[in-house]
Amino acid sequence: MCGSSTAIAGRRPTPRRSRREAARVTERSTKIQDSRLYNEDLAPVPAEGRTWGTWNIAGIVHIVLSSAFPPPATPAAGGDR
Repeated sequence: MCGSSTAIAGRRPTPRRSRREAARVTERSTKIQDSRLYNEDLAPVPAEGRTWGTWNIAGIVHIVLSSAFPPPATPAAGGDR
C-alpha cells in the first residue's frame, strides 16, 4: 500500500471515457450550440484556431504585473538637496 500512488493521493484515478460516453458529450455540445442562449462571440475558440503562444502569454503577464507594481518614484532633477 505504501507504493500505491492512489493511496497517497487518497482518491481513485479518473476512469477513461468509453466511446458511448464520448459520443454523449459530443451530442451534448451540439445541443448547446443549438440553444438560444449560445453566443458565437463568447464561445471558446477551437484548439486549431488558437494562435497565442508562450511569448504572448508572458507579455500579457508582464504588462499586468508592471501596472500592478509600478517602479518606485525617482526624485525630480534639480529638486531639494
